[in-house]
Amino acid sequence: MILAAAAVLALSVAPDPGPSPQAGQDPPATRQVAPTELDEVVVRGRLEEQVQAFVGEIAADAAPRGQFLAAWRDRVCPAVVNLEVTLAQAVLDRISTVAAELDVPTGDPGCDPNVVIVFTRDGAALASAMVEREPNVFRHPNVNSLNRPAGDLAYFTGAEAPVRWWHLSMPVSTGSGRRVVRLPGEGSLIIGGDGRLNVDVADVLYKVIIVVDVDQMNGVQLPQLADYLAMVSLAQIDPRAEVGDFPTVLNVFRRPTVAGLTDWDQSYLRGLYESASRRRNPESRNDDVARVMLRDQRQAAETVGE
Repeated sequence: MILAAAAVLALSVAPDPGPSPQAGQDPPATRQVAPTELDEVVVRGRLEEQVQAFVGEIAADAAPRGQFLAAWRDRVCPAVVNLEVTLAQAVLDRISTVAAELDVPTGDPGCDPNVVIVFTRDGAALASAMVEREPNVFRHPNVNSLNRPAGDLAYFTGAEAPVRWWHLSMPVSTGSGRRVVRLPGEGSLIIGGDGRLNVDVADVLYKVIIVVDVDQMNGVQLPQLADYLAMVSLAQIDPRAEVGDFPTVLNVFRRPTVAGLTDWDQSYLRGLYESASRRRNPESRNDDVARVMLRDQRQAAETVGE
């Protein structure tokens, strides 16, 4: 188990009806309202609420800064450990395909892996061994602003989950791509201009570690799992998100009938990568992603109605 962990690390959520007409009088003319007019308003309002709830539930902040949703800026280089070669390649191909659909570049063969997916029969034990062996990989010893809460790490090592993950992100200048966090011993950093709503800093993912417990698959098939892994590889998803009845691949272990990435999942990923994702206010940041999701869902509904 320790050897597997070392190998991985080395790869470095009713109106009044009014008076009745008098006898002998014609009833007053009534305005004919299209029956769908009010229905459309209600449906649209509910859809907006549902989308905003979905985004707010599954999105994990780049903690503890809590300002941005982290996304990939540089090439994604996925690697799979402890899985038969043909199956591993199917997982890698699916992640690369989803990344390409988002215009996220992927590395060439032999690239330095930054998305490492390890298959094991005891996810909690492996995760614990990894953290014990290389604690500085999971928590920066000198810069607390880069670290997620301790409770998140405890969940990573102790949860009885079929899949667990750990995202590592860094705030960088959107112009230069340079890191804007000063490490011990470094001089002052020049970040650049700042607007009232938009800032020139974004959180970028630079490593994702995923542990898959093969004994907890619950009938989930490889294509479904590959889509699940693509979702958590390309977006910083809250592992404790209560996804409930949302139409998402994140429900696949509870509902193995979910075929894979849903329209909502794909819209979420598009929203993440299309939006500026640089809003200072967390609510505005979530709204950027929700806006794209609403656009996609309404366009899809209009297409079906044609």
